[in-house]
Amino acid sequence: DRMALQNLGGGLTLRPLVPGDGETFPAAESYVFVHYTGSLEDGTVFDTSRAGNPFSFTLGRGRVIRGWDLALPHMSLGERAVIHIPNSMAYADRAHGKVPAGADLNFDIELLAVDTAAANLTIVTQRPGDNKTFPKARDRVTIHFRAYLPDGTKFDDTWERGRAYEFSARIGQVIMGWDLAVIQMSVGERARVHVPCVFAGGHKQMGPVPPDSDLDFEIELLAVKRIDSHCMIDNC
Repeated sequence: DRMALQNLGGGLTLRPLVPGDGETFPAAESYVFVHYTGSLEDGTVFDTSRAGNPFSFTLGRGRVIRGWDLALPHMSLGERAVIHIPNSMAYADRAHGKVPAGADLNFDIELLAVDTAAANLTIVTQRPGDNKTFPKARDRVTIHFRAYLPDGTKFDDTWERGRAYEFSARIGQVIMGWDLAVIQMSVGERARVHVPCVFAGGHKQMGPVPPDSDLDFEIELLAVKRIDSHCMIDNC
């Protein structure tokens, strides 16, 4: 039964709320995107991503509490579940922000994407690239783009401005939809990208973009500058 409570050992449990695809499970080194709400045993919410962009991290590297690293591989793409994490797999006897020392935690987690498998994010190539030079995390990428609201209204255009746009890939400098899309494009490629609202502005108003809006982009990947993945600045 895919909706049954799962006992993962040591007091760690996973209670599915919404089933996933049952096929796409993250493994160690998978780059995952989630929405989450964290609460104490008395129901007090101490943290949530749902007011803004999803949270992303590489699974199995200790970037999150141990309970997350152990539980997420049991969820499939699209699944939403409540994960109960004993304090030994959370912050143990340390206080952490609003979390008191020794607290067991509950997380309502929705697995939105595994690596680049994102529901409803689509990329339609209009012109192929070199099929060799794909951006990696922290690489500096240069693009031209046009941006459209769901009704087709254009709200931004770097071609009109006469100036390309630069950012570092996969470190949260741009909307999640771009981070997911550009790593699938090679230099010279031009594509139409549909970004669902969860990977755009989410529930927030962003300039001319209303809350909960899917967005469409025409993106041309002009250049990729390789950056040492261990460096935190471009000239290290």
